[in-house]
Amino acid sequence: MLGAIIFAGAWACPRPAAAQTDPEIVELARALKGDPDLIYEYVYNNIETLPQYGSLKGSLGALLDGKGTAFDQAELMVALLQQAGVPASFVLGGIDLTAAQLTNWLGVDNALGSVDFTLGSGGFPATITSSGGIVSTVKIGWAWARSRSAAQPSYSTPPPRPTPAPPV
Repeated sequence: MLGAIIFAGAWACPRPAAAQTDPEIVELARALKGDPDLIYEYVYNNIETLPQYGSLKGSLGALLDGKGTAFDQAELMVALLQQAGVPASFVLGGIDLTAAQLTNWLGVDNALGSVDFTLGSGGFPATITSSGGIVSTVKIGWAWARSRSAAQPSYSTPPPRPTPAPPV
């Protein structure tokens, strides 16, 4: 089992200002009409979640590659929301996933060894609940974007989607 982490709360941290001025970020925010709903849908539908804890590519790298960690996605979402004039910040905390959600995302079985190895390889702080070597739930470290506006009380980076099946 990976080291237990207690996620009693989440904390917000500021985003680097440089990402807001990347021309690609500025143009995408404009193309999405500065609409927080469209920004959320864009990140959810177009940026694949990589199974690694921490920042890997940043907002621009995630946008250009179409994939990034939860941290990269959160940075992209914060940059797009801020470019649209919507106050937004990072939040770090944890998310709870069922075994089915986790295995669909990671593409592994629900055996404790498989889940522990995969999450450990990605550097995730995690608490794994299992019985008889079969995982039932997992709490993993995660990052997301939060914004508050009159129109929408809160947006947050989406949880991981299932990994697409490889082409046959």
